[in-house]
Amino acid sequence: MPYALRFMIDNDIAGMQWIQIQAGKYILRPSNTKDSTCQFELDIIDFRDVEPVPLKVDSKIAPLRILSFDIEC
Repeated sequence: MPYALRFMIDNDIAGMQWIQIQAGKYILRPSNTKDSTCQFELDIIDFRDVEPVPLKVDSKIAPLRILSFDIEC
């Protein structure tokens, strides 16, 4: 099982769910050391500090929507 999926399962984090990390519990990566095209990348000091935001909490940001399809040829 991939580590990222195991982490999400163990910490009750659903796909596309917001997470929260207290200030001072992470290190923001500088632009020249990022591994992706994400706007922000950060290193977590202790993964026990990562908490899922309850799904019923309203967000100021619109929920993300995903459309996928599969064509069998």
